[in-house]
This record gives sequence, structure tokens and C-alpha cells, in this order.
Amino acid sequence: LATRAEVMSTTLDSEEHFKERVLQIGFTAANLVTLEAAGWTTLGRFAFSCSQAPGTSASEQAFVDQVLTPLWGAPCPPGTMALTRRLFFEAYTSAASEMRLRLERNYDDPPRRMPRA
Repeated sequence: LATRAEVMSTTLDSEEHFKERVLQIGFTAANLVTLEAAGWTTLGRFAFSCSQAPGTSASEQAFVDQVLTPLWGAPCPPGTMALTRRLFFEAYTSAASEMRLRLERNYDDPPRRMPRA
């Protein structure tokens, strides 16, 4: 049985999970190809695609310069911008959550069940 941190790590580093998530939130298959061509093939990789953490600044310029413009050009289509923000937020939140679990893990905790793919 896997711990919660191990399950999260598995999904963060899974290319299949990334593809599934990208398509589930509304990106097209062509958008997925663009993300993969940029080297962002897992949530764990995409979580750190920008030097700025989500919600840490009133300015989104770093996100625009480092993620939106290289992926989609300027100006970025509004629908694609929203989906990209959502994916980035989800990826970063998942990575931060996994790190927190690893740091706060209690070794006396019983093992947790691993969810099915």
C-alpha cells in the first residue's frame, strides 16, 4: 500500500496523468502537443515552469513572459490563457502539497490505499 505522498508523487511524475488532466480541463490535442514540445510533460515539470508561484504577486508578467507567450504567442487567446492558468495552479498546488506531506509525514501513520488509474 502506498502513502498519500507516494500517490501524489506518482501523479506528479506521470506523463499519462498529465495528458489525461490536460484534456479533461479542456485543452485540445493540438494544445497538448504544444505543451509537450515545450518539455512540459508532467504536472511536476509544469509546476515549476515559471519563476513565480501562483498568487504571490499582483503582476502576472513572469507567467506571461515565461509560459503564456512561449507556448501560445502574443496575444494569448483568452480561453487558452484561462486553461493554462488553471493547469499551472493545479500543478503548483499539487507539487507544494506533495512537498508538505513529505516534510510532515508521520512514520507511525498506517499505509493508505493507492487510487486506481
